[in-house]
Amino acid sequence: MKMRYLILICLFLTQLTFSYGQNKISIYELGDSIINCETNFKNLFNNWTSENVTNADSYKLHKYSLVETIIDSTRLNYYRNYFSGVEPIYSSTQGKSGENSSGQRFREFYIKPGFIHKEIYDQRGLPEKIREIFSEEFKLKAMDILTQEINIDTINLNYYFYEKNKIDTIINLGSHFNVYSVRKSFSNHKGASPDSISKNYIDIFIKGEKSMEDLKTDEKKALILEQLLIERINKQLLFNEQVQIGDKVYVVDFEYNGKLFHNYVICSGENKKVVMDYFFRNISLESKNN
Repeated sequence: MKMRYLILICLFLTQLTFSYGQNKISIYELGDSIINCETNFKNLFNNWTSENVTNADSYKLHKYSLVETIIDSTRLNYYRNYFSGVEPIYSSTQGKSGENSSGQRFREFYIKPGFIHKEIYDQRGLPEKIREIFSEEFKLKAMDILTQEINIDTINLNYYFYEKNKIDTIINLGSHFNVYSVRKSFSNHKGASPDSISKNYIDIFIKGEKSMEDLKTDEKKALILEQLLIERINKQLLFNEQVQIGDKVYVVDFEYNGKLFHNYVICSGENKKVVMDYFFRNISLESKNN
């Protein structure tokens, strides 16, 4: 359990997609063909039903509005920092689909809003051993990493790449002969950091040859801070791949259980599709037209 919490603290919150069927499509794109950025949001509002989102009644989608067009590198870097920081709304999802005992198809999907790394400023519910890590000094350092202005276009980054091949040989003994089955697995990791990657980072997060439990408290703190910086840099690199000057920024205002949220979304100026959104874009639905 301790290890689980540490991994939750350290690892990047993966964007989740829940869908069923073969013809999957974004909740922004199911409906009218995308002819402009506004079409995405019209489809979103039309698709926000309990049929698609089981707990849709817990929400009130108020409105969407244009914030600005990204006109230069200064505004691009502003949103690059925003989407790699602590402010964007992330989604936590749960769902299942299949057939019930009567053979009828069913699908359940629940989505809940939240913020990444909230454990840095709220340790309630965490085990005591984990709370020991969050000294005031550590929290200040962590928040500084997550909120400082970074311009990855003007700093030197150290890129790293690691690949691992694993071969398992499975031996099945038959009545007259042995059957050998070889299973191969391959994984690779790549990313970037302003600093050299530490041995602890490589051994734990890349190679998986070491456990966080093997580290002293000060080493755990240093590793978590390193992971936060690497995470932020790599989210900014991903941003560069998806967003460019000329794209448009929108905000979708919604309520969840009475609490107001402002979800910022970036729409491509070229293909008019949503290219950056950590909440609604995680929802894929089944197209009924294919």
